[in-house]
Amino acid sequence: MDGKQYRQGQEAGRASPQGRNIGYPVAGQGRPEHDPGWARSLSLIAAQWQQIGGLALATGRLARQVLGTVTPVCHRRRDWKPQAPPRLAAETGESAAGQDCPAAGAAVDHGTLARYAACPFQAWAVETGFVEHHSAAAQAGREVHRVIAEAMRRYVELGLPPAQALEAEIINARPDVQHKAVDGLRRAARAIDRFLTSIHPDDILAYRGGSGPRSGRMSRHVLPATPDRPGVLAASEVDLLYAGASAGEVHEIDFKSGRRVWTATDVSQAFQFRTHCWLLFGRFPRLELHHVRVWNTRANVLTPAVSFSRRDAISAGALVKSAALRREMALAEFGRTCDGAEADGPVGADRRRGDDFYWPELEKCAQCPACLKCLAALAPAKDFAAEPERYLRDTAAMKAALAARMAILRAAVRARDQDLVFGDLAFGVEKPTPRPNPAADFYKPVAAGK
Repeated sequence: MDGKQYRQGQEAGRASPQGRNIGYPVAGQGRPEHDPGWARSLSLIAAQWQQIGGLALATGRLARQVLGTVTPVCHRRRDWKPQAPPRLAAETGESAAGQDCPAAGAAVDHGTLARYAACPFQAWAVETGFVEHHSAAAQAGREVHRVIAEAMRRYVELGLPPAQALEAEIINARPDVQHKAVDGLRRAARAIDRFLTSIHPDDILAYRGGSGPRSGRMSRHVLPATPDRPGVLAASEVDLLYAGASAGEVHEIDFKSGRRVWTATDVSQAFQFRTHCWLLFGRFPRLELHHVRVWNTRANVLTPAVSFSRRDAISAGALVKSAALRREMALAEFGRTCDGAEADGPVGADRRRGDDFYWPELEKCAQCPACLKCLAALAPAKDFAAEPERYLRDTAAMKAALAARMAILRAAVRARDQDLVFGDLAFGVEKPTPRPNPAADFYKPVAAGK
């Protein structure tokens, strides 16, 4: 068969219905004869490929939904607009301020309630101003939050690139903490810009510094009003809240600029995010899942998503109410102001009621700003709070003295060729351990016959 015959066969095949379906010339023109069975086989293969393609697309959609709970990037074009944006606020008819409790009341921030959940006396001392509590790191963190909030406002309201606002606003940070704010933001600035521009502004439900329905401020009644005081509201503010894949999901991003690297476990146990869970489920009655991630801006690390359900909101509400009740107890015990408090402690403070108001622990007391005025604070923590430098130097000297004592004890064990055993305390190498040739150390001797 020459080239002319093959071209004629192709033209005849295209003119034939069977040729168009199969894509080959008809019989007798240099190609295999047309077999109806073979055509049916090709049709089955094509149908199978369509099924495989549909399965691949479904798998891709499922993978994107799953990954949506881990990575925040939506990969949407700037000009993309949703057909029906999942605007939970419009569905629930919330107030313009974004609060589900329009009645007046005393708003208490989640940070204050978290302190009362940790130690009522510490929280009372900080809230009433009985002790001064200022931190350069905390102020630098507030500057970082202000810069990111301004970048989000310009992007949502004006459509400006967030990178410009991040660069312009960081210069306006307080001079005394500007270098700390720059260190806490510079590694994540570009990633934040790419992340924000990947979300369409219509999908951003609320953000810090937002106005109207997009206000990040939330509050909810936690204690009813009494004749002695107005109602108590638990309040907080989200850094960024945007819509999820379905109308019943929202995603929260919280920016942290400190040196602590948060994990998913930290997020799930944090009082802040459990409070946010309770507030959001009150704000959006149709909400089903609340996904939270913490963005460590100093290290530019984003934690995996932690999901809170409505059942979690119930337990979180009980926790918030318990902290609010502790606050009322402390204010009733020590006073709603620190005007009548003495220099070494509040008037009427009773150490015998320590279980109600004083919850000392070494880690908490070492970082407590009210440690020196607390009746139950641990002595080592008080010494550290009074003179940190002297405490550090004394500890270094004690460590050196301890090393010298350990060397003397080990030398005595080698000289005697036996451990030092005195009652229930022993020192030497006979300590029960699976490791071969253990170093001499303290241990509790095993009683004879056991």
